[in-house]
Amino acid sequence: MKIGIITILGSLLLALPALAGECDACCGQPDADGDSICDPIDNCHLVANPSQLDGDQDGYGNACDCDLDNANFCDTGDFLLFGAVFGTTVPPTNCEFDMAPNGFVDTADFLVFGAGFGAPPGPACGNAKGTPCASPGAVCP
Repeated sequence: MKIGIITILGSLLLALPALAGECDACCGQPDADGDSICDPIDNCHLVANPSQLDGDQDGYGNACDCDLDNANFCDTGDFLLFGAVFGTTVPPTNCEFDMAPNGFVDTADFLVFGAGFGAPPGPACGNAKGTPCASPGAVCP
């Protein structure tokens, strides 16, 4: 059986959305934050976090989880914990504080922390704290 150039080009055109990182592999599920991780498996589906880093493995990605004491709300207790490690290097420790994953607890993380201050973590694919996503988030590299 001969395969013509038109057939090959047609196959490539059909594959382009998947190659571009769209959520075709998720059976048409949404990707609200555009990070190429579809919402049903995204541990932070309103803030782009393609690494899916979840340093404390609570089901919420670091990018939307400033609840560092796991009290289900980001408040002054979390701020004190964050302040104690500000300026440190990660990994191997303090992964949950690296909210803008760059290997340091720095100003970029403080900006993410500030955006979540006064609110619960998430939203994430799990509806309640500790409810795992369909696939677990990444841990400290």
